[in-house]
Amino acid sequence: MPGFLFYFDEVIIMADIQSIISFYERCYRAESKETIIFNFLGSQVEKRFLFEEYSITDKSDALTHFTHEQLADWLKYLRLHQKEKHQVHGEIFLVGKLKYLGKNRLVCAPLVITSVDLIQENEGWRFVPNYESSIINPAIANLLTSNLDLDDSFRIELDNWLPKKSLDVKEIQGLLSILEKYGLNNQLDFQNSNVKASDISKLMKSTSPKFISSSGVGIVEKNKTEKEILADLNDLRDQYSFSKLLKSVLLKKELEKNEAITDEIIVPADLSLAQTKAIKNSQDYDVSIINGPPGTGKSFTIAAMAINAFANGQSVLISSKSDRAISVIQSKLKSHFHLGEIAVLAGTSRSSKSSVRRRIKSILSGTFQNQITNVENVEFEMKREFRALDRYEQEIIDRERGELKDGEYLSEKPDNFWTKIQKHFIAKRSIKNAPFWKLVEVYRHGIDIKNTKTQKYLSLLYKATVSNVVLQYRSMFQKLLKRVDSGTNL
Repeated sequence: MPGFLFYFDEVIIMADIQSIISFYERCYRAESKETIIFNFLGSQVEKRFLFEEYSITDKSDALTHFTHEQLADWLKYLRLHQKEKHQVHGEIFLVGKLKYLGKNRLVCAPLVITSVDLIQENEGWRFVPNYESSIINPAIANLLTSNLDLDDSFRIELDNWLPKKSLDVKEIQGLLSILEKYGLNNQLDFQNSNVKASDISKLMKSTSPKFISSSGVGIVEKNKTEKEILADLNDLRDQYSFSKLLKSVLLKKELEKNEAITDEIIVPADLSLAQTKAIKNSQDYDVSIINGPPGTGKSFTIAAMAINAFANGQSVLISSKSDRAISVIQSKLKSHFHLGEIAVLAGTSRSSKSSVRRRIKSILSGTFQNQITNVENVEFEMKREFRALDRYEQEIIDRERGELKDGEYLSEKPDNFWTKIQKHFIAKRSIKNAPFWKLVEVYRHGIDIKNTKTQKYLSLLYKATVSNVVLQYRSMFQKLLKRVDSGTNL
């Protein structure tokens, strides 16, 4: 029975995590479904088709007017690109000349964008909009708020107005009310009568932008990042078991503290209290989160974490959705810590593969063997500087406490003969001691020596580690080099 209960608990935990991942997936779909279209007639929309006979009051057959040739071409293109592209329907267009990012642009932006399905019926094929997926084109809100000095309340009004069904006269009246509320009815003409598709390109050149009743379908690129993240979430949700780390994060369970490797942080840099705490947390727990705006030292701290983990005998893999983020951390290792050699940038790019190839060849050549001295001696020198630094720090703390204590003692005493004698002896004692600024200078110099010794130790440790690994696994490195040379993915 205990085994059964344990299994039953695990099933419940799995179901909970799968539900949470499904929730994240729905949230991400809702937030990332935005397709931004500035110009429906531009290169962003492929195989586009504008309906000549579209009208708000009568659009019963608006989505059926495809010739057999157009339909065959559309279906062929969609089958070839169905993984990276999808069909959309645009309705009610803002056309004219508008400024965006300081430049004049010819705009033909649909107000409402809806995904569509191409359904085969008895009489042929028909586009069927999925109105539940309808969104306000973000380009419209961006263009109008930047050109007409509107605030975010206008965007909210548009989102609240958006009907999850086919637009009719009532919805258009609601839209006109919003335009009137923000004083746009005098600046934006709304042409409710049917506009021929052939006339839209002429209207785009008008200096006075206007909304027109028109509709069209086209094929646009899917959001690549969205596709990758949704695929990751799907894979994660379909797992049969979940790691302790994932359970802790998703179920918000308190993380168990790891058994401490060491309290000593071995990094060739002067760290702030926040950076020191972040590194200790990375040692003590399976997951750590570093949060902060740009320029607050997150990449520097991650690089320091990696160095400290390496110094404690661990291997480190740093990964990111962005190649640039990894390059920034690698640059920190080189420029701030002077330890660029301990990391190699891997990836699918040609430069990354060249970097891996050079590193493997360097390792196999045995060049590190000639550079290795006694690592233990260098480690002993480094730790001696650590101890010296601790003494300097304690001396500064003791001096500071002593002077505060003397000042507090004298401030409470009456100004009489005995107090003057005490002040005299305290002053003589202070003169004998080294100036406070001198202690701080010695401490600062000690930090520089400690960082230099630490950098030397870590560099030698890396070379010694690589040499030992190559002695045991040379054939594996040779096979790896062949795979890289052949262009095979690692």
